This record gives sequence, C-alpha cells and structure tokens, in this order.
Amino acid sequence: MSINFRAILGTAVALAGLAVSRPAAATTIIDFSSAAWNGAIGQSSFSVGAVTASASDGVLSKDDHAGLGINTGVDDREIDEINNFEVLTITFTGGTSIDQITVSKLFHEGDPAFNEIGFYQIDGNPAQMFTAPATNLPFPATFGDLTINFALTPVTTLVFGYLPPDAQDRSNDFAVRNVRVTGGQADTHDLDVVPEPATLLLLGTGLLVLAHAHRRRRT
Repeated sequence: MSINFRAILGTAVALAGLAVSRPAAATTIIDFSSAAWNGAIGQSSFSVGAVTASASDGVLSKDDHAGLGINTGVDDREIDEINNFEVLTITFTGGTSIDQITVSKLFHEGDPAFNEIGFYQIDGNPAQMFTAPATNLPFPATFGDLTINFALTPVTTLVFGYLPPDAQDRSNDFAVRNVRVTGGQADTHDLDVVPEPATLLLLGTGLLVLAHAHRRRRT
C-alpha cells in the first residue's frame, strides 16, 4: 500500500492548527466586588458588558469585598446587603451557563445565635436555599463568604432574595460577590459536535509519527 507522506503531513498540521484555534468555552468569574461595578451604586439597574444587575426596590449598592446589595432608603437596616423584601436580579444577555455562586456577609450571629439564610433562583425554577455555616462568624472574624457549587446549568436570569421575608426586618441579609460562568455570547455552542482540542491534537500528533516512521523506512 502506498502512503502519501505529504498528504499525511498536511492533515496532521491542519488538525493541530484546528486544536489550537478552537479552545473550549471560556470559564470566567464575574466579580461584582470589582471596580468595574462601582457605577452600580445608586442605580436601579447597571450593566457591565452582557451582564446586568437590577434592584427590585430601591437602588443597587456595592461593597469592595462583598459585592452587590440593595439600598431601599433611610429605613433600610442593611443598605449594602439584600434583606427583607429586597430582590436582586442578574441578567445574562444571550444566556450563558453557571456552576458556582459566592455570596458574602452571610453570618452565624445573634443572641441567641442563628445562621443567616437566602436563596438563588435560575430562570424561574424552584428557589434554592443556602445557609451560613457556623464558622461564618461576624467581621472581623470572617467576611461571611459562602461558595455554592452545582452542576453546570444554563441561565439567562439569576435572582437572589430571602424567603420568607421578615416583616420586622430583623435578620437574614447577604450580598452577592461573584458567579462563575462558562460560555455565553462568545461561545459558538457547537463544541458538543466538534472533537475537543485535546483529541484533535492527539490525532494530529499520531499522524505526524506515522509520517515520520514511513519516511525513515524509505531512506
């Protein structure tokens, strides 16, 4: 059987190049505590790129560590957190996928002590509750951070709040520090039908080895 060395070499190079030019969908932390979100302070809605944060009542607030909260005015006990009937909505234009959320200022506190709670909700699906661990002692002991991991989930709208609301506004408040997203508008959404870059690179390398071995046998 005749083997065309130039054809093999060309195919190998093309596959290797395709592996480099088609990276997997990028994973990014959207950090609401960063300076990019400073402009949200005092706004009912604020966007950075394709991500928009909106307050259901009052205006957005922002802490340099804890991230986004809601300020409903002079009667708001925690102007830099989500509390009582306040709801924070994060919208991803074009949609994306998320697998991690970090909230902050979620403490084990009070007398008698209790664990603060909250919820997140993805695209109108049932609300998912989260609870402060007993180790989240109030500042300066900790910042009250809690990272929640789950299976990669498509999302357009992400909602945060507290259920059931506390009419006396006595407890349970937190801020939204960041979310981890994969994909979004930059994603071509066809990686499931195209070989992964590592597979392409391995195939290209194998063809190069085959071509080299064939060339050595001919010399």
